[in-house]
Amino acid sequence: MSKKKFKVAFALAIAFLMIAMMMTSMAESSLKENTIRQSSESALAALEAAYPSLRNAINITRVREHMEFFSSLGTRAVGYEGNWKAAQYIYNKFREYGLTNVTYYNFTVVDAINHGSNVTILENGKVIEIHPLWPNLVATSTTPPGGLTGRLIYAREGWLEDFETGAKEADADVEGSIVILDWYSENRWLTAAKLGAKAVIFIPPTTLGWGSVGAFHYRWLPETPFAFPRFYVEAEGANILLQNVGKEVRLVATQRWEEVTSWNIIGYVQGQKPDERVMVSSYYDSKSLAPTVSPGAEESIGISILLETARFFATSGKKPLNTIIFVAFSGHHNSLAGATAFAKEFFSAYTWLDERAKFEEWLKVKFTINIDISAGSPVPYYVAEDNEFRWFGGDERWSGVYSRMKRYIESVLTKIAEDKPFGRSYPVIQAAPTVVYHAEYDGYFLRSRGAGHEENGRIQAWRDFTYDHGAIWACYRPSFTISTAYDSRPQYGEPFDTMDWVDSRENAWENIEMQFEQALPVIYTIVNEENLENLYFGWPFDFATSPSMDYFATIEGRVGTYSKEKAYYVPVPHALVMIWTSVGNTRTSYNYKRHFTFADENGKFSLLPFPSRYYAPKIISAWVLDNKTGQILYAPDMGMHMYMSRSLPGDIPSLPTSDFGWFVLFKASSMVFFDMVDPGTLTLYQTETGDYR
Repeated sequence: MSKKKFKVAFALAIAFLMIAMMMTSMAESSLKENTIRQSSESALAALEAAYPSLRNAINITRVREHMEFFSSLGTRAVGYEGNWKAAQYIYNKFREYGLTNVTYYNFTVVDAINHGSNVTILENGKVIEIHPLWPNLVATSTTPPGGLTGRLIYAREGWLEDFETGAKEADADVEGSIVILDWYSENRWLTAAKLGAKAVIFIPPTTLGWGSVGAFHYRWLPETPFAFPRFYVEAEGANILLQNVGKEVRLVATQRWEEVTSWNIIGYVQGQKPDERVMVSSYYDSKSLAPTVSPGAEESIGISILLETARFFATSGKKPLNTIIFVAFSGHHNSLAGATAFAKEFFSAYTWLDERAKFEEWLKVKFTINIDISAGSPVPYYVAEDNEFRWFGGDERWSGVYSRMKRYIESVLTKIAEDKPFGRSYPVIQAAPTVVYHAEYDGYFLRSRGAGHEENGRIQAWRDFTYDHGAIWACYRPSFTISTAYDSRPQYGEPFDTMDWVDSRENAWENIEMQFEQALPVIYTIVNEENLENLYFGWPFDFATSPSMDYFATIEGRVGTYSKEKAYYVPVPHALVMIWTSVGNTRTSYNYKRHFTFADENGKFSLLPFPSRYYAPKIISAWVLDNKTGQILYAPDMGMHMYMSRSLPGDIPSLPTSDFGWFVLFKASSMVFFDMVDPGTLTLYQTETGDYR
């Protein structure tokens, strides 16, 4: 045979082989699709039989009772008593409902904790409690031990004419005063600082607006350590302060960075198949710009629905087909610290390497459903890849291996839309016609038509949220969140998220009930699915045991100063270290993607687990603060002795540990410059946004 004929024959053989392989693959895929379809039909039949019990489980009165308890705690922020009381409540409810193996899972975070803040009217000795706001980067609202004294001036919305009017009413100068400002005065508290005020106290509005956390970080500076005390006072205290404008007051506050403990709560409902498990989760902590005033009423909808879902499965008298693990996460507002610690402990490649038996046990968890629902819409929003561990807009990506999950959920929603088991219709839900890589512009998983909803447009309004399932997703475990479409959650992160606020929202309780009615059948169908892998056929489970693919990393280093005598670095003990992911998305809250830790007595620090594969630079800094005065003692040295760069790579491998060496500090004191002019453009530079005015 000639060489030419041989090449032709060889090419034909290869072509036939490829066609055969493709046909085999298509046949296998077709067989798998038929199996999935039959399995789905079986699960849907079981769902239909359960309609009466599901109707009894949707009890909005009990949901409200849970919400009333959670919001009565004042704050559920990590580091405060309300967080522990909320954890105990969930633990006791799990036990009461009959869940088994109910346990706490402890973890720690570093946060700025209020140890008491008040203002005293010196004339009559009246003491009013006030609440520190988030630190400006790391600069807390701590006063010197003797406090700050000055006369009260009410500057209303903070415009220059308001300061002039306020100063006249108080018969006092702004310089050296304590300024009262309306909550919706945007970033004009900086004007008070420019004019020489010693501190600012924000008072609540008479009418609630639409929030300003996140995209418009008005009352704090996430990137500038400006030591200027800022506080919030509740309505009763605000009235007293306004009645004493012009009088001398003393303001005392202690807010310190500390390592504090919080708790995830775990409980089981044993199924007929003990080794096939579904995890159902929600978070229970709360946090506002004034962390000690964080009632988080609307925020507690998710955990309240989780409790009622746990009650239903534990008390129904019929075992679910698959075992259910209910998990209540804390640390949501600390960059998903609770969910991340949980995922690292049970699902990560670190566990696979170090505790193989534990990893294999938790490999039995085949699926995670997270609940994070709000009251502003009846339309559920199913979140795919999350925003904390992925890019912003990743929450809308339902392509690839998520597509099978998508079709499965759609089949459940279609059935309840047709059967109307709860006696009502829902906005018509259909899949988006196309799926694109960035679904920011098209390809939402669920798009609603009718009921006043737009067919197109961003269904999460101007905000991006982060969801706790993202930590599980980061370990390559199938997971998603049931959230709410068309609701920007106006009081999310504000101190006004009360039961009164929820009651004031149009159709709030009906919206909550309708979402519960659509969520519970999805959960029921999945936990009674005969073959759970049908939901995620093709999911890259191999990545779950590949350290190189894990979305967690360990970042290590040392904090020190440069010694001329030694011509090397000397450790600085117990420095505060912060790493945040530089995200240029204006819709996100800067509260997220910010991780804090302390160096030890030898200056060594370690951040584990840290989200490693978010393709944006990691910005690192370290600081030493005087806990008595709040002043910065050591700051980053960006001069000739700098060792570690402030900007770390966006993609950091999980293993080996990434040790970036010395982060160098210098002994510092603060100088404050306002309204810096860029000499190249002769415009004012906005340090917080990088924009020019």
